[in-house]
Amino acid sequence: MLEQVEHKDRPILHLVKKTLQIPTSWDDITIRQFQQYNEAIGIADSEEQKMRVALHTLCDVEPEELNALSSK
Repeated sequence: MLEQVEHKDRPILHLVKKTLQIPTSWDDITIRQFQQYNEAIGIADSEEQKMRVALHTLCDVEPEELNALSSK
């Protein structure tokens, strides 16, 4: 979760601690989540995009939160 704080020059985003629930089997997700995942993973071009698709659709991580994370 991101929290926006106003600064005199520009807004600053602070990352707020968030607990993720990572599904361990297909039984842990809804049919809708599977459909969204399946559609998006089919058009993802890179491993990073696939990781982002998985985190967004299966773990409810918002794109803004993903942008705040560094990939290493």
